Amino acid sequence: DLGNICQLIVNCNSEKFLTTITTLSLRNLELEIGSEVFISFKATDVKCL
Repeated sequence: DLGNICQLIVNCNSEKFLTTITTLSLRNLELEIGSEVFISFKATDVKCL
């Protein structure tokens, strides 16, 4: 938890994505460890680590 935003790790097969959402969205979506989610992103925002 980073104040008004949260960072979440999304596992997709062997890949992991570090994602950022608001704490309000986290509560509204009722996300828990193991929840199934769909992610999308702009190609210009990708950072390979």
